[in-house]
Amino acid sequence: MIRRPPRSTLSSSSAASDVYKRQIVDWAPWPESHDGPPSGVKSIGRVFLMAWDSFDAAVDMMHEFNPRRDRANIKSRLEQQLMQREEDGKWVWATDPAIMTSAQLRAKEPASVMWDAVASVPCPTLMVRGELSDVVDMAQAARLARTLPEGKLVTIQGAGHSVVGDQPERFASAVVPFLLNTVGQQRKSGL
Repeated sequence: MIRRPPRSTLSSSSAASDVYKRQIVDWAPWPESHDGPPSGVKSIGRVFLMAWDSFDAAVDMMHEFNPRRDRANIKSRLEQQLMQREEDGKWVWATDPAIMTSAQLRAKEPASVMWDAVASVPCPTLMVRGELSDVVDMAQAARLARTLPEGKLVTIQGAGHSVVGDQPERFASAVVPFLLNTVGQQRKSGL
């Protein structure tokens, strides 16, 4: 966690010194010259506004949206994330409306606020990007890693924005050594 200037979407904490390492998964501030969020963010936003006549229709559509995941994986995920509305029986995301409002505000946030927050991250940070991501392009991911005081970038082959679900083994093989190295550093320093 980091201390940050007001309005930044990068999370913060008053206990920033308690965080030894951080990972960021397929996220970066918008480019300064952007005309709104990247295409992948817009697609995700449209999906979150959808309603389906049946649970199976939602699973089919989400599998079409992200064919890198198998249907069983998507079904299991959606069992936790969808709910059936009482008034019309449609299936919708069980998302707190405040999260959607927050996302709309973040889309309007100046990129400079986010980049300033990135530059103030006080701990080693692993940026994990999906090779096929349409949310964070390679240039933005590389800039993020360069801007972080102790940043490192890894790209997960065969993954889109949903890195963990698309390639869980590859994700773990990148992140676990990074985190385990942290534990060893803490023990050596007596923390």
